[in-house]
Amino acid sequence: MKKRDREITKETFKKIDHFLDKKGHEKVVSVYLENYNNQNIYVRFDYVKKLSIFKAVFFDLNFIDLNHLDNYMNIQTINRLISYNIFNIVTKINVKQEVFDNPDIIGDRVHITIKKDDKNNEYTFTRFLPQKWEVFAEPLALIFSYLPRTFDDFLNEIFASLDNNEDYFTYCKPIKLNIEKTPLNNIFSPKNYKKGKSIYEQDKVLFLEEINNKYIALIVDKTPNLVTLTKENEDFTTISCNCEETGACSHICATILAIREHNFKKFMKIKSINDDTNLLNRLNLSDIYLYCGRENENALLSDLSGHPLIRKITDNGKFLFEIIEDDENETLAKEFENIQKKYE
Repeated sequence: MKKRDREITKETFKKIDHFLDKKGHEKVVSVYLENYNNQNIYVRFDYVKKLSIFKAVFFDLNFIDLNHLDNYMNIQTINRLISYNIFNIVTKINVKQEVFDNPDIIGDRVHITIKKDDKNNEYTFTRFLPQKWEVFAEPLALIFSYLPRTFDDFLNEIFASLDNNEDYFTYCKPIKLNIEKTPLNNIFSPKNYKKGKSIYEQDKVLFLEEINNKYIALIVDKTPNLVTLTKENEDFTTISCNCEETGACSHICATILAIREHNFKKFMKIKSINDDTNLLNRLNLSDIYLYCGRENENALLSDLSGHPLIRKITDNGKFLFEIIEDDENETLAKEFENIQKKYE
């Protein structure tokens, strides 16, 4: 499949629309997902007059050749009863044309265009369908039901505002946060800021290290909590913590305070024991893990991307890992010695 080699512009849509016009398609409504989850998708709900049927058509604009659109068109005929239901709802929509743009969000723009009386009524919003535009929900759901099942993920996110579930999606993505400069009361609730400050002052940020353009921290607050902060650019950061809280939790706050105070401490690290004789395979960085603690003979680990893992340390008395970086007290070496003694 060919990756697009040009920017998506108004000319892109003109060419696609002209291509469909020549095929006898009359646009009723179109939806453009602009950089939504890094995807650029153009969907049309069309009436084909010579066949007296409605069709859903979509193009993946990340993979398209405008000179050979036939090869990149995905098309599905829609059930007649459902088609007329969509058509009747869409043509009766009488909503003021507006743009709900949120500059605090990267990408995730949705553009809806309704063709009415030879005019295009355009509606734009960022990530979540505004509740005042709930009238769009049913036709969108019906049209998308004829698209591949992967499109369900888009709808679940777009409709999150209708379910009061925005936070679940917001904190999976970059938020407006400059790690060094943004006032923390812009991000954290007073309760989480107070608790995060307390966690930091009690030295519960056990490890904090910058690895592969990510800050990874281990915080022990009743249970081990793994925090990752990925700096997307100067103004946006993706935040993550494996605790039960949603979004900007106290552990993330404590991590940012530690970063601002330059209070870093390297993780202890272990590596999968690899008997491969090939030197390049033995040096594979995917075999290196950050050591976060132990439950019996299971190691609590993180890969170098900050994803938590649980792995057995031994198999019938044979160690599955070797130590490649310990702390100054040789804590990890002593733990491994204690495990070894059980098998002696």
